Amino acid sequence: MANAQRKKSVFLLVLLTGFLFIFSIARLHAEPEPEPDPDAEPEIRYVIETQLEAFARGDAATAYAQAAPSIQAIFPSEQIFMIMVYSGYYALIGPKRVDFLELYWDNEGAVYRVGIESTNGKRWVALYRMSKQQEDATWKISGCQLFPAIGESV
Repeated sequence: MANAQRKKSVFLLVLLTGFLFIFSIARLHAEPEPEPDPDAEPEIRYVIETQLEAFARGDAATAYAQAAPSIQAIFPSEQIFMIMVYSGYYALIGPKRVDFLELYWDNEGAVYRVGIESTNGKRWVALYRMSKQQEDATWKISGCQLFPAIGESV
């Protein structure tokens, strides 16, 4: 019984960490982009597609590699990262449909609004916060907020 309670506590801790990540980490760790880069769209889309495809085939290493260092600091291993994904972002695991709706720039940088239809048919909107890495000029996912699409209940 104590083991089951411990597993439940660990699960709730990971889930809570994931939700805290959703609401705070992008603001704490994202560096503002100096200027919108209209040529960045294909690169940014490729990173998101790569992660979604990796989730679908269970490739934790590739999925984790698309996360920015700030995210990897919070989830210091592929396994912990995937526990967070399965706990709070299950709609991103092998969705039926993905629609890249809009890339826009706010005062913190690039955000890609992506429509998701999960395996159970529910529709979601994912807001991917993206950050360009200073070391190698690649784009990484520095946050993702997942919302039910208008008209969907959770």
